[in-house]
Formats: sequence, C-alpha cells, structure tokens
Amino acid sequence: MKLVYLSPVHWHSYAQRPHFMVRSLLNNGIREVFWLNPYYARLPRWRDLYRRRSNYNQKTAPLDHVQVRQVPALPLEPLPILSRLNSLAWRRLLLEVRKFVEGGGYILGIGRPVRLGITLLRNLQPKWSFYDAMDDFPEFHSGLSKRAMASHEEAIAHAVDTVIVSSTYLQEKFQGVGLRPRLIHNGCEIELGPSSSRCRHVPPVLGYIGTMGSWFDWDLVCGIAEKLPSIVIRLVGPVFEPPGREVPRNIEILPPCSHAEAGDHIAGFSAGLIPFKVNTLTRGVDPIKYYEYRSLGLPVLTTRFGEMRLRNASDGVFFLDDGEAISSLLAKAFRWTSGLAEDEPLLFNSQNSWNFRFSGLIPPRYAEDHGS
Repeated sequence: MKLVYLSPVHWHSYAQRPHFMVRSLLNNGIREVFWLNPYYARLPRWRDLYRRRSNYNQKTAPLDHVQVRQVPALPLEPLPILSRLNSLAWRRLLLEVRKFVEGGGYILGIGRPVRLGITLLRNLQPKWSFYDAMDDFPEFHSGLSKRAMASHEEAIAHAVDTVIVSSTYLQEKFQGVGLRPRLIHNGCEIELGPSSSRCRHVPPVLGYIGTMGSWFDWDLVCGIAEKLPSIVIRLVGPVFEPPGREVPRNIEILPPCSHAEAGDHIAGFSAGLIPFKVNTLTRGVDPIKYYEYRSLGLPVLTTRFGEMRLRNASDGVFFLDDGEAISSLLAKAFRWTSGLAEDEPLLFNSQNSWNFRFSGLIPPRYAEDHGS
C-alpha cells in the first residue's frame, strides 16, 4: 500500500507530528510515501519578505521510501477566481501523483485544509483517506484567508473516510458538525542517552524549544526573568514574532536546531517552559514539547491553554497563570522531579511514543498487502 500525503509542514523543517506519523506508517502497512510540501494558502504579508528560509530548514534527514515534492502555487488561494491559476499549475503535479500510485492500492492523507486537498480528493480514488487536524488551522489566519481555510476544512472533513484530531477541543469541534473524529494525541521521540530527570543545574535553566510566533507570551517570559534574575531562561528556535521590547539579560535566544539536536538542548534544562497565550489560536493545541520535556523527566511550567489545561501536578505540570509566585512554583516543580522513580521517563516514553500513537491508524484490510 502507498500513501499520498499533503503535509502541513516542510519535510526539512524541525521534525513534527507529520514526520513521525509517516515513519510509523512505514512500519505498519505503508511501503512508499509521496510527500507534498505545503504552499502559501493565505494572502501574502510584508513580513514574509523578511523571513529566512533557514526558519523552515532544520535539516531533517531524507527517509527511505519517501519522495518529497514542492507544490507550485501563487499566494492567491483565498481569492476564488484567481486561485484557479494554481489549478493549472497543478496539472503536472497530478500526473506525477497518478504515476506514483499506478498499478496498486493507495491511501490519501491530508494534513492541511487547502484547495489542493479538495483537488486530490476529487481527482484520485484512494482505497481510504484521512484528514489529520493537528491544529485548529483556520485560527492561524484572519479575514478572507481564515474564511477560505474554514470552508476547505469543512469540505475535506466531510469527504474523507476518517478525521483524526490531536486534542480534546478539536474532537469536540468536529463532533459539533456531525462527525466522529478519532483522537490521537501527540507523542515523543527524543534521541538522547541518559535521562535529565536528576539534572538541576546551577543556576537553574528554564528552557523552551520551538517556534516563537504570535502565540508566544513574551511579556510573561520577560516578567519571569525580571522576578528571578539569578536563573537562566533559554529559548531555542525561530523567532517569527519578536518581543517588541528589550529582553532581560538572563534570557538567551538560540537559533533553530534539528530534532536530533533537541535532546541535547533539553538535557540542559532544569524545567521545560510552554509560555503560550490563552486564546482561540491555542485552545486546540496539544504541544509536542510537553511530551519531549516529560520524556526526559523534566517538570513543565505552562499556561492553561489547549490540552495543557486538562493536566495537573501529577502529570508534572505546573501553571504559570495561577497567580502563584514563580519562586514557589519552581520549588514545587523541583520537588516533583526529585520524587520521580528512576525508570519513570522510560515508562512515559513507551506509553507516549509516536509509533505507539499511529500503529493502529490504517484499518487492517488496507494494510494487509504489506507489513504487520
């Protein structure tokens, strides 16, 4: 069985849910993947001119049996008439897809609600299809772009065989329109040797690894740094939304890294930070970094957004927006860490691994010609 997959992220970007899903499927019934990189599905902004290509390239290595293709497209998707120009540009791409799937069964996976997803559903006849809503995609846009993506998402969700979601909020969202989505949380796969659960560091290091976009609460982070000038706050990743102010001297901002390098960064943290704003953009988010921090035995300091609001201290989660003094909160977090069993991080990893998450995604009748 083959998979045609329209991805929400570039293959060479920091490895995320789509990368690990594909790796798992290659172990569970899929033998080849045709991966389509994302294209601009919104109207352009001035800041796009200043974004570095390196922000989308963290050197994720090629994978055997995965072919990666760019999608030719002008940033006109929200404009109904002009967006048809992209349909003309996709003719050659569709021929490539048909050549890839000829002579055998195949599955269609859509990871982003865009016009090309609808085009693939209309032009192909897959054995089985799914839409993986790893985020509340329309909320990442505004105006005409938001309305267009919401419309595309509705059409795709009702046309595929299965809708997969990453959080409870997204599950409820699709249930509200009469669908029965399957909840598959995010997971972890950190490439590191020893656990960092006993690693306290002097001075303590509060660390964040990931993108700093409009959802990142710079005011909260700077406030923590000012209240605790003796600690280090280390932020690793691309900065899409600058702080708009001078940051305290104890905040370090490091460039983006590859997923293979992430474990080494996290091993240098005393606690993991997830300082996201609580709004409509983050209400459907189940952050991968929670699993990455916890897989190495770190406590997690976070705001009450998305799936994180459903977790508590027994999960190693401590809330920054509860009004408690940060020094007291850190003391609680470190007490939790010191009480961890030695093998707890390994147990957490096994229960939340990506391969475990997606091993049963494909119905057996569609995977019976290959793999377990």
